[in-house]
Amino acid sequence: MDPKSYPHSKISLVSTADKAKMPKSDQGLGIAVLVIVFILFVATFYLTTTFLITSFSDFSQSLSQNISSGSSNTPLTNEENVILQMAADRLSGKTTLSDFEIPESYYPLFSIRLIPINNFDSVNLEDMCVLIKSKFRFGCLVDSAMTIPDQQILDGERGQYDAGKIVTILDDHFPDVIQEDFFPIGITDKDMYEGSSNFIFSLQDYSNRIGVVSSYRFEESLPKIEDQEILLGRRVGIQLISTIGQLADLDRPTNSVCPLAYPASIYDFSKKGSKLCPETKAGVEGFISPVEEWLVPFTEEDKAEIKRVYEKYYFD
Repeated sequence: MDPKSYPHSKISLVSTADKAKMPKSDQGLGIAVLVIVFILFVATFYLTTTFLITSFSDFSQSLSQNISSGSSNTPLTNEENVILQMAADRLSGKTTLSDFEIPESYYPLFSIRLIPINNFDSVNLEDMCVLIKSKFRFGCLVDSAMTIPDQQILDGERGQYDAGKIVTILDDHFPDVIQEDFFPIGITDKDMYEGSSNFIFSLQDYSNRIGVVSSYRFEESLPKIEDQEILLGRRVGIQLISTIGQLADLDRPTNSVCPLAYPASIYDFSKKGSKLCPETKAGVEGFISPVEEWLVPFTEEDKAEIKRVYEKYYFD
């Protein structure tokens, strides 16, 4: 039978006689090409499968935390949705931008000053300043790092910093801050407490307009995902929005997704987003309206930087 007419012998389209006429080097080259193609196929399949398993594991771990918090019948939290989006974006190779607005101007004569305490470097504070500037329409700068000896602020038995002592030291460092045009906010990567509390995310001195933020609980509770640095920056950014809002005497919204909402736990915190809720946004506009004639437009470079930071940390 002619092999060309046999429906299941497509591999035999070249006769044995023809094969015998082929140079051995050509046959060897063909085999080598087939081996390379097979190896590439196996490698691609392995990498793709591993990536999908890792991405699903990232999300499933966060979901399991939701369930363990007694909320298995509730919608995913804001942060869990972000983790899922991160995994999808890694798969597609693109970053999905959330819906956000870039204001046209800001008031540079008032600013937030972020003060790294004891070599804090867990988060890029310059990026946090970009977020703050876009949300509150104030200026923002990263101040010189401050070194505070542990013996002055560390509770040896608890292994935590006394946040009240940090605020007092900051108050001594900025004695006339209430008359100045800025809010100083210290930031540390050590765990903090105040009074009888087990821990706190931040502490505000409302009379002197001074605050301190700890990234410790945000960092030690991170899910095991590839984008831990991004998620940590997102958490710290949301906490800074909350701290600044409280120093500015803005009310705490009752909606748990608002950045100024009160969180009793990391799970509660994970519900929060970075988008200002209507009452907070109205409060910011209340600050800005009286100084409208001194507002400075955001440059195109400013707007590009805001977009970069929002894209990087999935801010909204």
